[in-house]
Amino acid sequence: MNQKPENPFQPGDRVVKAADDEASVAVVVEVLPPEKEVSLYGLSMDGEAVKVAFPIMLDEGPGNWREIHPAKFASYCDDQDIKLYTYKHTNLDFADNPFTPADYVIKPDYDDPDLARVIDPSGADGRGVSIAFLTHLEESTYDVRGVVPSDLESLCDESGISQYSYEHAELSFEPQY
Repeated sequence: MNQKPENPFQPGDRVVKAADDEASVAVVVEVLPPEKEVSLYGLSMDGEAVKVAFPIMLDEGPGNWREIHPAKFASYCDDQDIKLYTYKHTNLDFADNPFTPADYVIKPDYDDPDLARVIDPSGADGRGVSIAFLTHLEESTYDVRGVVPSDLESLCDESGISQYSYEHAELSFEPQY
């Protein structure tokens, strides 16, 4: 059979559960082919399946998953025993605000954009996504590579590192690949 996939997602995409205003952002780890039979809770899933992981779980791994090519996410998660969640592709939507703490971002409309890290994706006081520029983070007395993403905000506060706010649509992920 020659089945054409209907699934719009690919590894690395940021998604949320459809029709859920409070849904957490997840990262697509694996897209299963249409011919792969998937069962959840003993029931066979009708449609194409997507496996996702939540950034907080990925952050618990030994490496910086943000620096791994998305094609290797499934292998990384398997090697590190990171729990994956399976969804029918129609139950997911692309995330409007795809950013999570510690993501590498740039402001692409600048001629020579500086690399920054997301500090607070919901933004302080609702002013947009809070970021800190990597050069400022690296100048701090702390080794930012070992800082847990959820602790970046307190690191910035304690070290006097300036944070800047932008609307999520003004930022994009740093093009690594």
